[in-house]
Amino acid sequence: MTTNMSLSKEIADALCTIIVLGYSADINRVRFEYNQDEDKAEYENVQTKFKKLGVEITVGKSEEKSHFPLIVGETGSVEMFGNEQAKVELSEVHKFANILEKAAEKGKGTQKFSGAYVGGFAAIGTVDIIGASDLSLYEGKYRTQDLDKVQKSYQQAKKVSNAVIEAITSYFGGKVGAVKINGIQIRNSYMNEKVTADYKRGHLFKSYHGMIKAMTTFMTGFNRTQNFFFEIALTSDTSKVSSCFPCATFMRVHKNPPTSTHLGRGDNWSIPDGADYLKKPWEKSIIEWYNKGMKIINQHDSKTEVIEKWQEFVDTFQPKIEDKNIPEIFLESLTFEGSFTEKINMTLKK
Repeated sequence: MTTNMSLSKEIADALCTIIVLGYSADINRVRFEYNQDEDKAEYENVQTKFKKLGVEITVGKSEEKSHFPLIVGETGSVEMFGNEQAKVELSEVHKFANILEKAAEKGKGTQKFSGAYVGGFAAIGTVDIIGASDLSLYEGKYRTQDLDKVQKSYQQAKKVSNAVIEAITSYFGGKVGAVKINGIQIRNSYMNEKVTADYKRGHLFKSYHGMIKAMTTFMTGFNRTQNFFFEIALTSDTSKVSSCFPCATFMRVHKNPPTSTHLGRGDNWSIPDGADYLKKPWEKSIIEWYNKGMKIINQHDSKTEVIEKWQEFVDTFQPKIEDKNIPEIFLESLTFEGSFTEKINMTLKK
């Protein structure tokens, strides 16, 4: 394969910006939430830039983790927490989250648990814990630069995922089983295995977040009036109780929008293999949001220098980039780490 340009951070960030713009235009006054006051200005900058393009978003501060350490998919069962059974299940998951938090804090030692979101699935009388992000290595098609940075990121992500699995396994007595909290069975039988693969030079990696692992594991038997998906923000190192933007897109496509969405990092996010029936509708929506975002930019004659570089990449890359390639390029773009506020504000900087 030959190409005139490689996917760079600037080009990748431009694509991410275009998709967020299209997504925001598609959802009336979508809300993005920050959890630290110091991030407020960055979110308001995004809000201002989008408004100039005719797209209204709202921004605000998310729920304090100390009040509610969970991200929940808002299905019919939990919408506004009006379902009594959902209230009971949520209450017990909340209690379990607090117990697991204490156990993890006690056992983590010097290991930082930044980004440790533990996915799970709640049904009537049972809660299944999936674990933190699972990882897999792959060879990229579009990115060929700065690959030396990937190794360090992979090794850190592997450490965190495995440390979280150890903490959960330890809580369950080192074995597969269940604990009962007020009559609700909390099980670890579907939990991720530890990440064992060593980094391969020149590779990128996919990170399957806890929420997405839960959805791809349990969606076939999902009853949206009785079940819900959730993530636990584990330990003091993980403070956001909001879904990353890539998770939010996947959740919304499958009518399971998160209780909160942030514009922080969604580094290396991806969808597990074997879930094509869930991935294909997501790909269709990503293409639609991309086209909507590009249409808005063209209508407002707002092609910044960075957007122009994205357009040059599309025009010169061989084999020719078509709409069907956009979701794949978006996933590879997420291997350039950084917050979405940074990506958007730099891309739309005049």
